[in-house]
Formats: sequence, C-alpha cells, structure tokens
Amino acid sequence: MLFLSIALVLIFVLYLIDKHNAWKGAAKTAAGFLALILLSVAGVYGWSRYDEWRKEKKREAEVKTCSSSITEGAVVFVRTGDDISNVVKSFCESNPGKNIACGLKTDALGNLTPYSLGDTDKANPGKVCTAKGWAAE
Repeated sequence: MLFLSIALVLIFVLYLIDKHNAWKGAAKTAAGFLALILLSVAGVYGWSRYDEWRKEKKREAEVKTCSSSITEGAVVFVRTGDDISNVVKSFCESNPGKNIACGLKTDALGNLTPYSLGDTDKANPGKVCTAKGWAAE
C-alpha cells in the first residue's frame, strides 16, 4: 500500500511538470538536491575519517607518554628471555595512559601491572613509589 501511494504521488508530480512544461526547472532542482546529498555524504565520511585519525594520534601520544614514564631504577619483572623494552612497549600499547615510573610487577593472576603510588619496594623497604619513580620515605 505504501509503494502504491508513493507511485501515485510521483505520477501526479510528473503530470504537473509535463502539463506546465517545467522540465528544465525540475532538472535543476533535482541536480541541486543530488549535489546537496553528495556533499552531505562526503562531509560525514570525511568527518568520521578525521575523528579516527585524531583518536589514533591521541592513542599514539598516550603510548609514547607511558613508555617514556619509566625511570632509571624502575623494577620490571619479565619472563626469562624477554626483552625489557619489548615488554614495556607491549604493556603500554595495551594500557595507554598508565604511569609506569616505578616499573611493572605481576599481579595474582600473573598479568603485568604497574606499581601503584605508595607501594613500597620489597627489596628496599625504605623506598616508596611516587609519580616520578622510587623515592625515600
């Protein structure tokens, strides 16, 4: 029923265009609407691509900040044979925005996690984790 209604309206509009010999104006209007639709689609597509690019750049900056937050004297526990820089890089890629100034430790499940602010170093009980690395209490 809906398609029949649309067809009847279309037939009526085409009849009026033909009756008043307004094909040139109708073609200009249709071309204008088509150009507006194409411009709108291109704008939405361009905006979505720009938003993806901006999010990717933000993520890269967070990963770089995370990787550069590790300081000299940080404690990083890795499996035998793993390279520390690769472990830090993979941790930062999966957890961007983390502060790993004091290093990485394993949690109860065996996953790497950063030291929290205020944690004490088990090897040096007089040192506590701060935002800038290990410091004396």
